[in-house]
Amino acid sequence: MGPTLSSLVELQAVEQKLRTTLNKLNKGKKAILRQQHLINQFTETLQAKREEIKQTKMHYDRLDLDLKTREEEVAKLRISLNSAKTNKEYSAVLTQINTTKADTSKLEDQMLALMSQLESDQAECTELEGKIAQCNENLEKLQAKLTENQDDIQSEVDVYKKGYDEKLKAVPAKYQDMFERLAERYEGEVIAEVTHSGGKRSEQSCCGCYMTVPLEVVNSLMGSNDVILTCPSCGRILAMR
Repeated sequence: MGPTLSSLVELQAVEQKLRTTLNKLNKGKKAILRQQHLINQFTETLQAKREEIKQTKMHYDRLDLDLKTREEEVAKLRISLNSAKTNKEYSAVLTQINTTKADTSKLEDQMLALMSQLESDQAECTELEGKIAQCNENLEKLQAKLTENQDDIQSEVDVYKKGYDEKLKAVPAKYQDMFERLAERYEGEVIAEVTHSGGKRSEQSCCGCYMTVPLEVVNSLMGSNDVILTCPSCGRILAMR
């Protein structure tokens, strides 16, 4: 392995440590964002459910007023019934009473259904409030943990960044952009070792994508010259131990 490839391998080692440390920091921040997103979702659902409850109560109050009106009407009709002077008049008033009572019964059924809906919605609100409280508790713990560890993690990041910059300077300029582009594409896995594929004796494969590496590429890598070659399939920089 020539000096250029060796410098790339060393750069990858530092880059992977830096990436791992940054992931620790980002993992904590993402966990906080997820909790905040859940809180927002539950809060929006709770607000919508409370609005539904408000509308249901208004509907219930309208029905209750209508029910009282009909009950008063029935009371008045009973007085009229007692004062009826003919059978025809008595029968007409009785029909009105029965019709009004039937309407009243329908109103009562509607009101019972609304009461059941209110109980269900209020129970859902209580459940949502519990979820929001739990998420807020989780959020506080995550924020405290991140605050506690952030300085130490940031110190590690600073050390690895400094090491990365030093190793990058040792890499020829024409390969620096290539390395950084591949590192971004493959999450730091820039260098891929060439190994026996397990098939024919002469076949070798890239450990990055497991595709066969052409024999001429393998022969060039085995030579003593400091050559930088990439996998024809995935584009990673190839190395042989």
